[in-house]
Amino acid sequence: MAPSDPLADGSASPSAGNAPVVVVLPAGGAGTRMAEDGQPSKQFRHLGDAPVLVQTARAFAGHRAIGPIVVVAPAGREADVDTLLRSFGVDAHVATGGATRQASVSAGVRALPSATTVVLVHDAVRPFVMPDVIDRVVDAATTHGAAAAALRVSDTLRQGGDGPLFGTTVSRD
Repeated sequence: MAPSDPLADGSASPSAGNAPVVVVLPAGGAGTRMAEDGQPSKQFRHLGDAPVLVQTARAFAGHRAIGPIVVVAPAGREADVDTLLRSFGVDAHVATGGATRQASVSAGVRALPSATTVVLVHDAVRPFVMPDVIDRVVDAATTHGAAAAALRVSDTLRQGGDGPLFGTTVSRD
């Protein structure tokens, strides 16, 4: 666990009134779809100058609306993750992940300050979240009690059918 707990100060967000907006980054997955012998899991692979997990944490750490960050690490890797984050200047609390994504998110939420009213849960291997998306999700969650970011589909999607042929084209509307 982090020696100095960034959750202790309850940093407030300008978008969420006086309560801190806290981010939970589940990073406990094994990355089996990208698994290669001898290669690290997806969250620990480098993207540019830092691992994907660090790039994702940076996207939130540099945002004006975000207070504390909780990174949920694979069980047994908490100290490694804490050291990694600190070596790149990212201040985050590290929590122990569970056997499933749901269990890991739950562990991250349990690690939050009691004054937390807005929680963003963002996949630790999705580093390209834009500041305006974070703003809109924080504002919507503050206003409506819950929110999720989504993009309109621009690709053509086909619904799977029985057999070797695709089914119908899915509407983009």
